[in-house]
Amino acid sequence: MIYYFETSALVKVYHTEEGSETMKTMYHSTSDRIIISNLAIPETFSAFHRKSREGVLSELEFRLIVRKFFTDITRR
Repeated sequence: MIYYFETSALVKVYHTEEGSETMKTMYHSTSDRIIISNLAIPETFSAFHRKSREGVLSELEFRLIVRKFFTDITRR
């Protein structure tokens, strides 16, 4: 199966919130492909940055999530 993940779906993969378990299951399925738009990359980074500014993520959590996100999109 091929899934298209828009920004809010990607954020749910890296930061636990309502709907995260479903998105994580789909994302980590080895038999499925995930497609994202080029715009999803800066939008997702921006969403993480907003969560950091609002105090939802600590500076360390922000850096770790961003590193994991960019590692995933370059490898996957």
